[in-house]
Amino acid sequence: MRLWLEQEKSTHEGGSAPILRLPHIDCSTDQRKRLKEMAQSTLCIWHIKRAKVILGALAGRPLESLVMDVRVPPETVVKCVEAFSKQGIKSLQHPTRKPTWRETRVEKMLDMLEKPSNRKGMDWKSFSVRYIGINFTGPMIQKIRALIVAHPEATRGELAKITCHDFAFYSPTGKAKDKTLTDILKRMDMDNIIRLPKVLPRKPYRKKKIPTSSLLDQRETRLWRSKDLDPLVFVPIRKPDQQDLWNIMMSRYHYLKRPKLFDPSFGTLSGVQILTPCWGASLFPMPPGDWQAGIPLSAGMTGNGKCT
Repeated sequence: MRLWLEQEKSTHEGGSAPILRLPHIDCSTDQRKRLKEMAQSTLCIWHIKRAKVILGALAGRPLESLVMDVRVPPETVVKCVEAFSKQGIKSLQHPTRKPTWRETRVEKMLDMLEKPSNRKGMDWKSFSVRYIGINFTGPMIQKIRALIVAHPEATRGELAKITCHDFAFYSPTGKAKDKTLTDILKRMDMDNIIRLPKVLPRKPYRKKKIPTSSLLDQRETRLWRSKDLDPLVFVPIRKPDQQDLWNIMMSRYHYLKRPKLFDPSFGTLSGVQILTPCWGASLFPMPPGDWQAGIPLSAGMTGNGKCT
């Protein structure tokens, strides 16, 4: 993983291309069917993960996506795909290593979940598998399975919120740990502990339209010298037409070209940096009543109304 990350970093900085690459592979319809059956099985984690890796490679998914989703090191992903390109389905007949301690526990949990006869005694109630710092016993996983069945139309995010509510997974501040549960459910699905619904395609992003009104063009252009800008006056934006004027000014004159009024990184502060004549930019045409500025500044309004 470290080697791969270093290669990715050098590529972004203009270095050579990464050494690790997925070879092109293809297979017959029967082989693809066997791969899908293996990927959905509950017998051996080694077979499950490698079948999912090969199916992802056949679908044209990039290496980074397979590493993050299947939780397998990039070197292992490449070796798995290369072996399949040479030997086909035979490369998955026998595991090349013994199962890890965690894989052994997951396989035991799968066996208990799939066979009702094993759901007895203290072992069923006490035995657990760990995901992101949380231990899940057999009854807990059985309850999550029941929640998924009871909400067939729910998305993965909605299922995470439902699970948080039923298991009372909240932070000390009282917020639901839905993001953590989303990752946990995804990893459970990767191990075939549960079956999540397919990821819905994202809606196409619509860029926010910048107001096309001529509010700014109708204003008289006024130029000031820095010595004439004392004192500075900050007027909060409270009306829609003032907001439109702000968006137009920011889009036209600000170097970031984004009409962003509030910045969450500053908590309750709202800040802006304004281009000035010393950078070769003309001043904003602002008659009395609008935001006024004539020097480089960073302005912020705190929650108590004080201006900084």
